[in-house]
Amino acid sequence: METDRVTRIDSPAMRRILYVCCLVLLSSGCASASNGPRSAPIAGVCGSDLVWHDRVYYAEPVVGLPARAESLGVAGVPSCPDVLGGETGASRAVDVIGLAGVSPNLALAVADDAQHGYFAAGYFVQLPSHPLHFVLAAAPPECRGPVSLRLVGRVERNVGSLALRGRVVLVDARTRIAGLSRGGLPYVGVGRDVSVSAVRCGSSLVARRIEPAPERP
Repeated sequence: METDRVTRIDSPAMRRILYVCCLVLLSSGCASASNGPRSAPIAGVCGSDLVWHDRVYYAEPVVGLPARAESLGVAGVPSCPDVLGGETGASRAVDVIGLAGVSPNLALAVADDAQHGYFAAGYFVQLPSHPLHFVLAAAPPECRGPVSLRLVGRVERNVGSLALRGRVVLVDARTRIAGLSRGGLPYVGVGRDVSVSAVRCGSSLVARRIEPAPERP
């Protein structure tokens, strides 16, 4: 069975995938364009991201995954906009498989990719509380030191890191997410107003605490 193929957008499934991706791209672009200088570019959904059943999943290198379960059909890997032509009108389609004992709403595997797990946006596999935290290939270096920056704003992107106010904020094992959850796990959704306390780690920002933004009087 062919597991890695190119599908044109004339199929209903791929039109649906690209429609969802365009919405995410537009929300990321519009939200970041009106803010000031940014510390890192905010990418749209493309490249290593998957879209399955209207959910976005991000890839992380893993040492292994739980036993694979049933086939879940096809997911889309949206093509990236380029600076000249924009969306090419095509998206790569891949066969995805469930993982034994893990809800597909939380994580998936790609049939011909044993090097990566694909994790649902908004959940952070870097956190020890994530049930698949142990599969990560290598723990990122943890930054220590006092909190040096506080950001309050609306989440523009949430695939393995956060983007808000034109800045990317990384998550590591020491990040604490308070008052934001779904299904019993820490969860941060796009469009949510949050307050982030972060430390500087080289040229990056790493979250130490993420919580709902204070309500405006």
